[in-house]
Amino acid sequence: FDTLVLFERDRLPELTVNGRTVRSTAGHLHAALRPFAPQVELADFALAMLLGGVIGLDRELAEKPAGLRTHMMIAGASSLLVALGSSLLDRQDFGLVARGDPTRIVHAIVTGVSFLGAGTIFRRSEQSTAIEGLTTAATVLVTSVIGMAVALHQYLIAIGASVLVVLVLRAFKWIEVRIKPSS
Repeated sequence: FDTLVLFERDRLPELTVNGRTVRSTAGHLHAALRPFAPQVELADFALAMLLGGVIGLDRELAEKPAGLRTHMMIAGASSLLVALGSSLLDRQDFGLVARGDPTRIVHAIVTGVSFLGAGTIFRRSEQSTAIEGLTTAATVLVTSVIGMAVALHQYLIAIGASVLVVLVLRAFKWIEVRIKPSS
């Protein structure tokens, strides 16, 4: 029964922001920022698109099927969908126990993005067994996750992941070229 104490609203520490007092759990902290929600969500959308664009630029320069604009749209859409889903839960007066499942939004995004990623995978020719587009499909997926991280205000994770993705795409391509035998 000790764990139930964590969910009692009266026992949560208070935080005052701009004259509004809220309980300072992660789920309630954004209540203080609610008057600024559209601006925060648009800034998150822009940041997600920027980070998606960094990854997309790499794919564009490599002349892959999903490039700059595609990756920007995927990251932005993922960010916006998570933000809107959060807004939907906020609009319902669920109190402390939400009846909706916010992870369903994540599942829907991953499902949709997986279809987009699958569209980038193809066989080189009828006679060949070589498959192309797997890395692009993976970048489509990771770009959507970066967009979701931005919407959840996990900026360090989103920026760090973007840097790591570009590093993997660039550095490991350089390594692959040097270790693969020439055909």
